[in-house]
Amino acid sequence: DLMSEEKRPLDFIAALDIVSHETGGNAFEATMAGAGHYGHQLARHAAQCDYPLDVGSRSVDKMSQCYQDSSILVMTSADFDNQPMVIAESILHG
Repeated sequence: DLMSEEKRPLDFIAALDIVSHETGGNAFEATMAGAGHYGHQLARHAAQCDYPLDVGSRSVDKMSQCYQDSSILVMTSADFDNQPMVIAESILHG
């Protein structure tokens, strides 16, 4: 479950909302790759927020492009993440 509670997707969205408010909106684009328990809630939020937010599952090819297009990676796990492959994958893609 990539969007489970321990991954803290709702906390990340709250942080994005604050940054958007402080910067006047549209200062950034955000992508949350994955699906799970909070997927529908996050998709509803993405449709209503004042910044570009893309939420949902990605194929391996699309994830490769996502890493290449990104400027930063945010790891939001609350505690020990058994296999934070996202870190290794992002390093692999520069």
